Amino acid sequence: MSTRFNWLSITALHRWGVKGSLSILDQGLYSGANFVLSILLARWLSVDHYGIFALMLALFQFALQIQNGVLLEPMSILGPARHQESINQYIANQIVLNFVVLVSICTFFSLGLLSLVEAGWGAESIRTQALFTLLFPILSLPWLVRRVFYIKNRPEISMFSSLLYSSVLLTGTLVLYTSNLLSIRTAVVVMGLAAFSTGLFVFPFRAMQHGIRQYNFKLFDLLKENWVYGKWAIATGLLVTIATQFQLFTAVGLLGTTAAGALRASQNLIQPMSISVTSIMSFALPSLSRDYGLNIMGGFEKKRKLITGLLLCMTLTYMLLMVLFRFEVMLFIYGQKYVDYSDLLLVWMFVPVIMALNSGIGTALRARQHPELLLLVSIVWAIFSLITSIIFTTKWGIWGATISTMLGYLIAYLATLIAYNRLEKN
Repeated sequence: MSTRFNWLSITALHRWGVKGSLSILDQGLYSGANFVLSILLARWLSVDHYGIFALMLALFQFALQIQNGVLLEPMSILGPARHQESINQYIANQIVLNFVVLVSICTFFSLGLLSLVEAGWGAESIRTQALFTLLFPILSLPWLVRRVFYIKNRPEISMFSSLLYSSVLLTGTLVLYTSNLLSIRTAVVVMGLAAFSTGLFVFPFRAMQHGIRQYNFKLFDLLKENWVYGKWAIATGLLVTIATQFQLFTAVGLLGTTAAGALRASQNLIQPMSISVTSIMSFALPSLSRDYGLNIMGGFEKKRKLITGLLLCMTLTYMLLMVLFRFEVMLFIYGQKYVDYSDLLLVWMFVPVIMALNSGIGTALRARQHPELLLLVSIVWAIFSLITSIIFTTKWGIWGATISTMLGYLIAYLATLIAYNRLEKN
């Protein structure tokens, strides 16, 4: 059997299976802990306060997209493809650059906080946003730590950091609840403590310092290289965040924070599959990038199709179960608080299936270093979501916001498919 088909060998499949399982477990621990926290807060906070928490998380996602575009995405793509021989030193310098980027993001957040005050937002919303701004460098730390160990093909270390994060997060939340101290702001503080624990106990600071001394890569040159690719990722990430989160802002503006809380609570139930799709594709991205860098296009395409097929089977099964038992699931997870919104799952459950369809071609475009195509897709997606979110929510309320989100994912998939097929023809 030829070298380029070694990915089909038993050894390669075993290695992919083990590391892929660890990657899924890692993503499941980290995102799963945040998912459980969101469920618990939806149960224990008032619907109105939970809506405020959901709104602040949406704003937090915007800042994360800047970090992802400037640092994490270029590091995952360009590191394995261009700096594989000196990957440790390359990562070490990227870590230093990360903290420079975080200072800029916090400044941006502070300006956003002033605009909320000028707009007359409620005191609870402003205090929560101020706390997010203060803790953002810490809250974003797990994203950096986990991405570093994915690049190094060490998902077991990333899994350990996520285990530590989830333990601190959920234990702290339960302690606050049993002590009658749980609120939006105390929940954010616990998130910060959990995030800090991953960096404090897992990240190899000495190795980072050693790598800087050995590699001596100028940070400005590194930032310039990141920017060439990352400028597309920043724009794409921000547009995608608008496309997926604007419905929440529309719900707040047109229906109130109570409706936003209900929208977020029902949306939570697609998270298990969203987590699985994201974790598998995050693990596969460096491997696909290496195949592309080495021009092993046969293996590249087969990996992409295999992963897409597996994800599609998984999400379809989940969709069927959730649709059949939607009332029982909502009652079990939230009690009576959100059971009247159970039928929203008939729409929400299409989202992970569409994500599975889109995962292979979307990740392939990233690995093949065509961020401009992903930007075009995100522009179409964002425009569609902005228009339909306002129109549909005005006409159909929370159902309109849900339908707008689902159709946005479908439009994104179709646009990505068209872009990939045209790239293949050229």
